[in-house]
Amino acid sequence: VRKSGSAIPAARAALALGVARPKVDSAAMRERFFAAAEAIIRTNGGRKLVLSDVAKALDMSQANAYRYFRNRDELITALADRWFANVEGAAEAAVGKAGDPEERIAGWLLATMRQKIERFDDDPELFRSYLELAKAHPAIVAAHTERILAMAQPAALERVGAARVEEAMHLLEDATIFFRNPYLIAQHRTRLTEDRALAVLEAVFLHFRQANSRPGRKPPAAA
Repeated sequence: VRKSGSAIPAARAALALGVARPKVDSAAMRERFFAAAEAIIRTNGGRKLVLSDVAKALDMSQANAYRYFRNRDELITALADRWFANVEGAAEAAVGKAGDPEERIAGWLLATMRQKIERFDDDPELFRSYLELAKAHPAIVAAHTERILAMAQPAALERVGAARVEEAMHLLEDATIFFRNPYLIAQHRTRLTEDRALAVLEAVFLHFRQANSRPGRKPPAAA
């Protein structure tokens, strides 16, 4: 028997009255997780990120945190997807335009480079913290790199043909890494210019043209 004056918990009272509990905005809550996670890696330089620390920063139980992320790896993957989204979106939009394949490849490289440089310039400390965090998760970084390179492949295929597209993609990957790799961007920011990127691409395109003009070379097959 309850003592007189004892309070009924609000949640039970609401249920007794048939009032539904307010719904939690999952998207907004995930953004709170991301903000707290970024504050933590900024503090420790990206050397450690565990779900319990994020839950504590949000004044939330670890059990409640599992409603949004099953474990730290899921949280880190979601952070990475969020971090990469603008880069991949810009690169895909640039290379997906109609037009000359060389111009589309140039657009792809410049869009990728601009997004990463802007992110570094806006917040070098957070950028470097993400780089440190990424060292423990190479598979996530490799997947992003593969997606970025795959975006350029249709334009390369159109430019050189099916017989040489694999060779072309290897050359394009190697020649442009200085302008795409975030570790190199952080280390050599002042040396990164669009003119340099375009000059490197022109050398790559010149190689394509010279290779196509060699005796015995067939023109690129229609894609």
